Amino acid sequence: MPKRPIDRDWDEEANSRWADRYARYFESAPGGQDRIEKHMVQELSRHLGEKNDRGRQDKTGVIVVADQKKADEMNKAVREEMRAKGVLSSEERTVERLQRLDWSNAQKSRQDNYAGKGNILRARFLEDVGDFKKGDVYPITGPAPKADGLGWDVLVDKGQAQIGELPIKNPDSFEICSRQEIALTKGEQVRVTKDTEHLRYTRGIHPDKDKDTFAFKENEQYRIDNCGERDLKLGAKEISNSNPHYTYGYAITPEQLPNYRLDKVMVADDRAKEHPRLQAYAEKYPKTVEFYQDKELEPSKGRDFSHLDAPARFQHLLREPSESERHAGRKRERQHEHERDEPEMEI
Repeated sequence: MPKRPIDRDWDEEANSRWADRYARYFESAPGGQDRIEKHMVQELSRHLGEKNDRGRQDKTGVIVVADQKKADEMNKAVREEMRAKGVLSSEERTVERLQRLDWSNAQKSRQDNYAGKGNILRARFLEDVGDFKKGDVYPITGPAPKADGLGWDVLVDKGQAQIGELPIKNPDSFEICSRQEIALTKGEQVRVTKDTEHLRYTRGIHPDKDKDTFAFKENEQYRIDNCGERDLKLGAKEISNSNPHYTYGYAITPEQLPNYRLDKVMVADDRAKEHPRLQAYAEKYPKTVEFYQDKELEPSKGRDFSHLDAPARFQHLLREPSESERHAGRKRERQHEHERDEPEMEI
């Protein structure tokens, strides 16, 4: 490609466009970032579909992205790819559960935050307070005037025609959750979003004890062996379907990396690559993390139209030649070489 022509009229705007023309072209080129994301989705689906000697899908792997919105998009894409490849069972079970909302104490203390959200919000109590016990979950009916007419209460439905008052002056005693539906099936990979426990009552199974306790730590990854009506079978552990502290675990942010080695970690997002948590994880488990470099994001086919960023008078000098023009150029070069190699005629 010819060198950049020197011209005094070359303005600063054109100069800045010249400097980053390749970078901007490859960012927006069809098949660039989209192509590498598609490759990671396919590779993760293939990896998670592998079975061990006992025929169980027990491998773990994630795609690391920069933010939660992108993680949600990638989770959806991976599940669709896994369903298409038969990695996930076609028999899905839609589970209604509670999803914890990240409300501050100030938000939980404001009555107007509960208005118009009846049958959606739930209060989960974290400690004994008043007539409520730790672990109780009740629907929030919304704000209502106090019996004496001085102010408002936030009421909860305790069932059997009983109404309770949410202790909004003691916001540390409860958390707010919303109803959520999530589709699960055998082969699914899920991530724990908060430290939690699951009790399995074993009366009649183990005579020496009445229950088993399964502990789960935040950001741990599990594969679902069986999705029952009430519980999920996660290898040697079980967790209730209605437990709000798990979600799809195919794509995560750097902060959501677990404190142990996963089988495969893929990352192409530059912002995620620079995150200290990911860098520390890659240093600890270098054989696990796969970094995709910029050169892999460039399209392998297609012409470069970045010459259009230059002023019109220089575009013909910067334009990438077409295949026919390259062929004609090679033909001329061979002709010139042939003429040069011919013996000179004697006069």
